[in-house]
Amino acid sequence: MGAAVPPVTASIGASWTPWSRARPALRSKPVECKGSHVVAARDVIDQELGAGSFAARWHEAGGAWSPLVLPGAWYDANVLAKVIRGAAMQAGERPVALTARIARRNAEHDLTSIYRVFLRDASPQRLLALIPDLWRNYVAFADSRVIRNDPGYCVGHCIGVPSRLREWAEGIWLGFLPTAIQLAGGKNARGRTLGASAMDPSGRLYRMEFEYTYSVA
Repeated sequence: MGAAVPPVTASIGASWTPWSRARPALRSKPVECKGSHVVAARDVIDQELGAGSFAARWHEAGGAWSPLVLPGAWYDANVLAKVIRGAAMQAGERPVALTARIARRNAEHDLTSIYRVFLRDASPQRLLALIPDLWRNYVAFADSRVIRNDPGYCVGHCIGVPSRLREWAEGIWLGFLPTAIQLAGGKNARGRTLGASAMDPSGRLYRMEFEYTYSVA
């Protein structure tokens, strides 16, 4: 595990069949997330709400649960978001806050083990330049961009987020990146949501904007 990370502040704050699969190289973007994030969600929810809570909620959300979660496989993000919403409601908190804790756990584990390549010779600024690569590594839909990346300050956009996954995506951005900044040597990392706006009249997809501040040596 990495160094302790301070709380993130936000301004918005049947029969079993395989439930994961490898992602084909060429096809339309699925609404999926990486298995290591599912592992982090399972660990946090079971720790906070009791062993077996995650699996029970996965079944309730319509998924076929297997205790074997493959960190490198892809899983249904819609089902995961439903699980997190239900767990957050049980705990009496917003899904964004629970997702941020899950994303912190995810970053602390992955960036010091299976994905430590992202921290190789990385300063916070160089790491933040890799936001699009980090996003693609964990999420198989939407896109991300670095709008501004100065020492101690960064602004990023997440583009094409389905409306039903806005809170989940927000929690990811507010939990994972401040943790990554600190693992890369930044201090007092904070993230906040600057805003979100619909990309079309139907409100089906959203563009979200996030700001990060941290101190450098």
